[in-house]
Amino acid sequence: MNPLLENYKRILLDGTINTRDMGGIVTEDGHHLRKGLAFRSDTLNRLSPRDVAFWESQNLRLILDVRSPSEQERFPDVEIPCADHEILTIQHEVDLDHILQEPIHPKTYPDVKDPYWKNFLPFLYRYDPHGDMHQGFPRMYSMMPLDPVTQAHIHDAFSLLLNKDREGAFVVHCKDGKDRTGFFCYLFLSALGVSYEEVLRDYLISRENEETRARAMAKEAKEAGIDDPVLLESIYWINTVDETNLAALKASLERHYGSVQSYLRQIIGLSEEDLAQLRDRYLE
Repeated sequence: MNPLLENYKRILLDGTINTRDMGGIVTEDGHHLRKGLAFRSDTLNRLSPRDVAFWESQNLRLILDVRSPSEQERFPDVEIPCADHEILTIQHEVDLDHILQEPIHPKTYPDVKDPYWKNFLPFLYRYDPHGDMHQGFPRMYSMMPLDPVTQAHIHDAFSLLLNKDREGAFVVHCKDGKDRTGFFCYLFLSALGVSYEEVLRDYLISRENEETRARAMAKEAKEAGIDDPVLLESIYWINTVDETNLAALKASLERHYGSVQSYLRQIIGLSEEDLAQLRDRYLE
């Protein structure tokens, strides 16, 4: 076995912290995802030559980059010659003013001089009037499946996975490999017949992988002059994952479409033949 793959929770690459193989996940009817075909990751813009060689050894043929165009422009993925790079943005920076009960009035924090943090703080108020991402993040998750651009890109992503002429593995990634990637993997695993409980178990692996960075970001924010405990907790919160986020996504799918399976069929456009083809390709 490749030594990089010995820990199923994380592939130990130089340039990522949240890369893993979804192989081995069990479906409700007892099948397993084939190993070495379906990967998820954080951003691939810091890959080392050793990392690129790893992906080549895994027969990687498709990269699904679900970041925003601005992220892709500022932090382009390192080229992996053997793989096609497809840009399929999943929207997450949506305007939630119409569902919030209070107007958004973010604090200016004049003592915060670092431009990164001055630009970052308004993000926290985009989803909650108090910058509390315990409340804001579930709202963000609940809105992701409703966006028409996102729906079209997810349809395109599944079309690529269903391409009979494409052999080899794929990897889906965003910036941190947990929210937009987590949403896509929820849909992908559900299409294969994986239960919500198993999807959640895989989703929460990102908490362990991201923990050190999440605490470091909160510490850095405090040192930059941010002293509001709600904001400091929120900065930690948005750099990790929690089951309430995925629960909000599940509830949104059920409220608007009846179930995740109905969403896959009615909105994404997967037929029974498509689902059978996906299961034949990715399950054993």
